[in-house]
Amino acid sequence: MSGFDRNLLHNSEIMDALLGPLGDGVPVKRLLVVDYKRNGADENISVVVYQFRGMSDADLVGNLITEFMRKGEDVCSIMELDRKCQPLRQMYLKPGYLEECLMENRKGKGGRE
Repeated sequence: MSGFDRNLLHNSEIMDALLGPLGDGVPVKRLLVVDYKRNGADENISVVVYQFRGMSDADLVGNLITEFMRKGEDVCSIMELDRKCQPLRQMYLKPGYLEECLMENRKGKGGRE
């Protein structure tokens, strides 16, 4: 996982100020790093989403996966970060993702399969 895009974080703080007057109705800001495959290549992107109260995490994850699929990309992992951009929790892991990471790590270190 790479670091979170600091420019995006700064811009989200501006959005927070604009949403402030909504009071208790303000959506919850989520900082996410999405790992995905595009044409077989590993990619990742920082994403700020505003989750409306009452929307489940499963629905949020499902919506993100659907959006990536529409672009022909395959989501492998969605990690939520805290406000200091440190890993908070894993929201989604594609089945087999950890095994794939371990295999790639072994190959990168000259290990055998």
